Amino acid sequence: MTFTWNQNISVADETLDEQHKNLLKQIEALHKAQQAQQAGMGDKAVLETLEFLDDYILTHLLYEESYMWKHKFPDFYAHREIHSGFVRQYNAFKKKFAKNHSKNITRDIYLFLGEWWIGHISVEDDEYQEYITAHPHSHPKNEIKNFHTSVQEYIVLSRVNRG
Repeated sequence: MTFTWNQNISVADETLDEQHKNLLKQIEALHKAQQAQQAGMGDKAVLETLEFLDDYILTHLLYEESYMWKHKFPDFYAHREIHSGFVRQYNAFKKKFAKNHSKNITRDIYLFLGEWWIGHISVEDDEYQEYITAHPHSHPKNEIKNFHTSVQEYIVLSRVNRG
């Protein structure tokens, strides 16, 4: 399965688009790691990809949520719950991989991320992009600043608690 970036996937925010492109690179890196693992080498590459995704997922999802909140996206809470489900599933995969460096788990993670790319980024993220394009309003600046400060503090605390 090959995943590609095209302008139709753009959410019209440069930071989010770059984060999505970086996720695509990591999905492809995981695919290469899976192939290397099938050849008898590659657990290290899989672990490196998973470590990148740990940090990336936390940072990206919080940024995306702050972006939707800032623009008063009406389905913010539903979208955030989808993100929570993604994190729960991803963490379950990580635990399985930590217990058993199975080729099937690596494949399952790759397929899961691929489905996320197709279903979430290509479809669900497009919903907030369409809303924000049609309704370019946001919360007052002081609320946005406070929210972004909270997000940044959460990211720092999450990294400290994991480390």
